[in-house]
Amino acid sequence: MFSRVGAVLILLVLVGFGSSTPLAHHSVSGQFDLSKVATLKGVISRIDWINPHTYVYLDVSEENGTKSTWQLETFPPAQLRRSGLSKESIMGKLGEVVTISILPASLDFHGQPFA
Repeated sequence: MFSRVGAVLILLVLVGFGSSTPLAHHSVSGQFDLSKVATLKGVISRIDWINPHTYVYLDVSEENGTKSTWQLETFPPAQLRRSGLSKESIMGKLGEVVTISILPASLDFHGQPFA
């Protein structure tokens, strides 16, 4: 079984680089700003292990003391399983702080570019 660090590293590789199947399905450059990489540090609070995409929810403590929850989209459960990951291996230990690098979305929920 993978260690927690190994699972997170594999998740980062999957989120960051992907494979040809998801790239053919979605235009990565059309949905994400490839010129920016953001780093988030927080606690994974929930995982939606559902099709067509798995969602990881990361609770991040902001500089002003508030907490925000980031919804991070990744690959389908079947593809994650083929990579040796499970919902439990990604979730890790309760309260464990993780650092995740992401490609931010280029448009907000209303289809407008982020400022």
